[in-house]
Amino acid sequence: MVTAFDTLQFADRLKDAGTPVAQAEATARLLGEALAAERAAWPTRADLARSDARRELLFGAVDQRFGAVDQHFDSVAQRFDVVDQRFDAVAQGFDAVAQRFEKVEQRLDRVEQLLGKVEQRLDKVEQQLAKLVTDVAVLGTRIDAVHADTRWIKGMLATQFAGMMALLVGMVWLLQRAVG
Repeated sequence: MVTAFDTLQFADRLKDAGTPVAQAEATARLLGEALAAERAAWPTRADLARSDARRELLFGAVDQRFGAVDQHFDSVAQRFDVVDQRFDAVAQGFDAVAQRFEKVEQRLDRVEQLLGKVEQRLDKVEQQLAKLVTDVAVLGTRIDAVHADTRWIKGMLATQFAGMMALLVGMVWLLQRAVG
């Protein structure tokens, strides 16, 4: 609780202590003025209420930004779900290719058994082998494309993570300015 400084009482005490009257009164006036100037710089209840209101606004803004960050993370999670589905589709494609390779191996075994008997079958096997090489090349191209997609996604996620970190650092800085 703030109390008023009684300059008259202070001057009387100085006089009672043996201070000359003019000096006691001047000292009391100067001290009273200094205390009044200091007290004028103190925050009022209205000042504190405005400060609290500003702080609440800042916290509201921070809450909104965190909400936006949460939505962004949800969006990223959905994108990962789509990527997972694409990987599942690629895995199914690999399974189909593996089955085709098994069938080709069975055919090659049969061709080896018949190679001594039928010279004409050799041309057919060479054609099938050429098709197989083409399929493998196509598969290699698809694998390279999937690998390139994966590198792009990693780069995108690293960029988004760096952006999020910069946003969080900025929010911390704003909070420190608001509180400080």
